[in-house]
Amino acid sequence: MWEKTKITAILDKITIISIYLVAFYLPISKAIIEIASTLAIACYIIKKILQREGLLSNNINYAVFSYLAICFFSVFISSNFGNSAKTFVGKILQDTLFFFVVADSLNSERRIKNLLLVLFFSSLILGVDGIYQYFTHKEFIRERVGATKLDFIDGKDADFILFDVKNEHIGFNF
Repeated sequence: MWEKTKITAILDKITIISIYLVAFYLPISKAIIEIASTLAIACYIIKKILQREGLLSNNINYAVFSYLAICFFSVFISSNFGNSAKTFVGKILQDTLFFFVVADSLNSERRIKNLLLVLFFSSLILGVDGIYQYFTHKEFIRERVGATKLDFIDGKDADFILFDVKNEHIGFNF
């Protein structure tokens, strides 16, 4: 059987790689962000259970927990309890847990520099994609043609789209 230190080291590596993936794919893919952030949270929780440690203690925790308490109470006074509860668990709690994962995992200058490097390369690729898209009207990341217009909603071709309460859209061409 593996030692706890080896397992926690592997979980820590998976967590930090997942954070780097989230940082790189932030402007590109929501699915990869969800998968990587969920993986980072799961590995972080397992690592904390194995180490029998609590959360990183700092002054910002009071503000984060106050925000969580306000969001939790707002679920009960919401006009749509089901949607509010689903959003609280699915988004607010997940993003708060991911905050603690990032705050605890970026514990060295090397890891912070690596994160900044990942963000830089992600920005660089996105910038090159923007320049390429400007001249060719195609994206090389997602390979969509006619990338200058919002044509991804029900095949509608519009420059600006509004959504009403029933989630129906109205397109405007300029």
